[in-house]
Amino acid sequence: DRDTVAITPNLPNYASAFENITIRNHNHFGSENDVDGNGKVIIIFSRALYDYSENLLGYFYSGDKYSSATSPSSNEGDIFYMTTNPAYQGTDTILGTLAHEFQHMIYFDLHYNQGVTSTYTWLNEALSQAAEYFNGYTENHENWMKSFLNKGYGGLSLTHWTSNNYGYGALFIRYLIDRFGEDKIKDICTSDLVGVKAVESVTGIDFNEIFNDFAIALVISGTGTSSDPKYNFSTLNLQSLQSSERGGLLPKSILPTGITLSNNNFAYRLRFTTWRGSVGSIIYDSPDDVYNLTVFSLDE
Repeated sequence: DRDTVAITPNLPNYASAFENITIRNHNHFGSENDVDGNGKVIIIFSRALYDYSENLLGYFYSGDKYSSATSPSSNEGDIFYMTTNPAYQGTDTILGTLAHEFQHMIYFDLHYNQGVTSTYTWLNEALSQAAEYFNGYTENHENWMKSFLNKGYGGLSLTHWTSNNYGYGALFIRYLIDRFGEDKIKDICTSDLVGVKAVESVTGIDFNEIFNDFAIALVISGTGTSSDPKYNFSTLNLQSLQSSERGGLLPKSILPTGITLSNNNFAYRLRFTTWRGSVGSIIYDSPDDVYNLTVFSLDE
């Protein structure tokens, strides 16, 4: 069928690329368990992913790591699954997804070995974005960042996972790589702590402080506003990722005198407001998870 025709010529390239991905992922994250004892990672190209969603590129199912007696739907092996969508075959997107899904397998095994039974999706996905970057397959990685930076950030929380969060995680992990170095990313992956606590333990810095610095860097990195490394990405040119000029995260609305703004405020959610003119006073009120900003005077 058309899927076989699209995939078959690319299999030698996929196999060669995965050999290199294995080396890099082992170096940057750690090693997977060999639960079926065959010394191999099995990659299945399945039409089921394509039938489920044209945009589903790959999938790792941790249940495959258990016996079928424990996990009835287990295929009992070191397996992950890839799409047969012809539109992606032979592209770096597929190669990046191989690196991405393999990181998920490694992350699961490393935490299973340490008795960790629950992790957080947001950090796991961010680490898989790092896997794409470390292996040099950045097209899909950067497309997610572009989507986020071009006003896709609205309503998203870094630590509350949704299917729209890939760009958020990609930018945050690149910030951690640039600020703390690649070795710290491996330490985060191999830590027996998860989520915010893993980041704090490895960096030695309060997560709130890291997030605040990251948010500032998103706006001013590369603009010359500050030379402080914690406010600048060293491996990313944010201007090239935004359709608008640098600082494009900031809205262009002008706020008249006397208005009150109210909105829900979720943990680790980005919300940027530009104030123009001179502000006499602002009341900041934060009952529960709602904040209100009241502008009492705004002189043009």
